[in-house]
Amino acid sequence: MSHYNSVGIEIKSVEGILAALAELKLKPIVVDKPVALKGYEGDKREQLAHIVVPGRTYDYGLTSVSNDLGFYREDDGRYTMHVSEYDSGMLHRRFSRPFGVAFKQAYAMAMAKQALPGLNLTSQSVAADGTVTGSFTIEVPDQVVSVGI
Repeated sequence: MSHYNSVGIEIKSVEGILAALAELKLKPIVVDKPVALKGYEGDKREQLAHIVVPGRTYDYGLTSVSNDLGFYREDDGRYTMHVSEYDSGMLHRRFSRPFGVAFKQAYAMAMAKQALPGLNLTSQSVAADGTVTGSFTIEVPDQVVSVGI
């Protein structure tokens, strides 16, 4: 049985979390009342979540023994992310950086895309310290603007 790590995140928007998960190609389920996350054998864990990414639905090469990933809405409206140690390692390999870093970057990209329709990430590299550099293309009617960071 893999231990879960819990990390508080400053995001209060369900839509923001869903947009970040979509950037990462993860398929969450949203529920009104929190549900227990499930382990890789289908056993219920003590961690509860309002947003659940079922472990068996990861479509990017994780094994079928993955645990659920979840986000629990706290009383103040902020969310706590629950991810098992096993899946944290698998997600790190998948995204070439810790999942928390990948999630924050995906959230930033999703918010940028909402603010700037037509924004498209054309290339990206991540340094060992998590620093991201890359090129973005913003498509505006009748023109294309490229920005390198």
